[in-house]
Amino acid sequence: FIQDFSDHSLLMYNLQSLSRICKKKVSYYFVVFEVSGSLGISLYPEHGQDYISLYEKADRAMYKAKSLAKNQYAIYQERF
Repeated sequence: FIQDFSDHSLLMYNLQSLSRICKKKVSYYFVVFEVSGSLGISLYPEHGQDYISLYEKADRAMYKAKSLAKNQYAIYQERF
């Protein structure tokens, strides 16, 4: 959860930072695994007034991010 951002540029900066944190290479013995994460974002109050509404829209945004490529994020939009 990201709270109290003054504008969308601060939100984007935080999301890019989270994306960098999620992308790691892990070695186990002689095998290297690349780990990444997809982030789905919904905004209060634009996308919902309660946890369930926000969660469902963030989940839809996450699947949109997964469809774009690995280690991406997407902010919910009605056209999803």
